Amino acid sequence: SDVCSSDLNAETQLEQRLAFERLISDLSTDLGRIPPDAVADRLDNWLGRIATTLGIDRATFFEYMAETDSYRAAAFWSALPGAGPPPGSVERTRVPDAVRHIRTGENWVYERMSEVPETDRWIYERVGIKSVLGVPAFVEGVSFGALVLGACRAERSWPPGLIQRVRVIRSEEHTSELQSHHD
Repeated sequence: SDVCSSDLNAETQLEQRLAFERLISDLSTDLGRIPPDAVADRLDNWLGRIATTLGIDRATFFEYMAETDSYRAAAFWSALPGAGPPPGSVERTRVPDAVRHIRTGENWVYERMSEVPETDRWIYERVGIKSVLGVPAFVEGVSFGALVLGACRAERSWPPGLIQRVRVIRSEEHTSELQSHHD
């Protein structure tokens, strides 16, 4: 029975990798075709596909707004009916830990809220997140926001393979295409 479960696990992992590869291919194709006035609507849809493929409850893309020195929720998706949206914008001084990670290009990974620095915990608790993964987005070496993924139903781990897949999504190629549509 161990051999059968091992084969099943390997088959499941292969199916997940193939589904992710299809997602990346579709995303790349779609980004090249989106008219600038349709980007916001498409981003919500893509966050849903990304989160569903990765088995995540909630996904938000925050973009930095220099004129207000804040982060704006540019797109949001949740698997949970009636889930409240993220704050429309957040002054960077209110989430210093996340901003530090964004500026240094480092992911932030918290499997439980007790691990989140107290200064930033409020933003996750406000929307019911129990575990969070944040991945900065860059264009030409300059950070312009972050993809924030959350688990709301239960705490979860963020295995290195999943984090690597998310880093592929936020790759220079994809984020520069999004940024060019935004400008």
